Amino acid sequence: MARGIHDVWVALGEPSCFDVVEMGAGTGIMANHIIDRLRLSYPELAQALQYQIVEVSEAMIKKQQHTTGDRGIVWHQASAEDVALSGMMGVVISNELPDTFPVHRIKRIGGEIIEVGVGIDRANKRLVEVDMKLDPELYNPFYLSVLDTVPEGVVVNASPTLRHWQHNVARMLDAGSVITIDYGFSSVDPASAQRQFAPRLYQSGRQMRGDILEYLPGEYDITTSVDFNALREAGNEVGLSTILCETQPNLLRRLGIIQESELIRATRWWNPFKEYLGRTALFSSHLHDINTLISPQYDGFLGLVQTKTALYQVSPQSNITHFTGTD
Repeated sequence: MARGIHDVWVALGEPSCFDVVEMGAGTGIMANHIIDRLRLSYPELAQALQYQIVEVSEAMIKKQQHTTGDRGIVWHQASAEDVALSGMMGVVISNELPDTFPVHRIKRIGGEIIEVGVGIDRANKRLVEVDMKLDPELYNPFYLSVLDTVPEGVVVNASPTLRHWQHNVARMLDAGSVITIDYGFSSVDPASAQRQFAPRLYQSGRQMRGDILEYLPGEYDITTSVDFNALREAGNEVGLSTILCETQPNLLRRLGIIQESELIRATRWWNPFKEYLGRTALFSSHLHDINTLISPQYDGFLGLVQTKTALYQVSPQSNITHFTGTD
């Protein structure tokens, strides 16, 4: 990821102030790795770096601050779709953020568009799906056009939050790129749309099976696969052009993760690099993590790279080499 961020910095003409905004940073581990790698391999960029984290949870901010220590990070306690940043030149990154956005569940029956909600079957004391009147905000081709691509009765997801988020990111950026990694699909397959849009239920990182309404509310994480086609379209509305959308393993290979693993092997006993990793025992752990991230089990994760047109106007002779594959 640090290699890709460096490419954007070069494409923008190596500005003396460069923003990296991570939205939904989890425990802060990725922020640590990016900042440390930039300091080690790209010190001039590290000097220009202003790393910022957008996080809605106060508890998570405290955890991130504990993890990241004195790396000079600035926090903004706000939601990703509402954070009030502007005038940025740099990169907005997120890892498994859009799958947390709420969705409306909609379907078409006999020409009528219906929203699927949750009701109570009092006789049997259980939660059930119920048909509802469509939320007025969803009367928009952006949300309804997907229904034309699936069989009648198939329930699909519509996420105003996803669209608002893309619009907010575009407003924040004067020039730069947006890198989004999450599990999802790049196009709707009519034959498997019901599975693509189905809710996902997790407990302690383990996916649960069965009807999600049979589980107790509040004890499990409910999420959905990200519709990356909707994500691209939302970006296109506000001037975020898609450079590429591909599987996480392919994106990481393009960014140089294979070269990273070779560097780890080659510099195993080089003291500065050993200090960067922390201790010798971490070498095998890092190599294992790299092999895992590019394994077929992560083919269900996609990486989307978008850019503002101004990126190429600032430095027309340069390009985002690792993203475009020209390096």
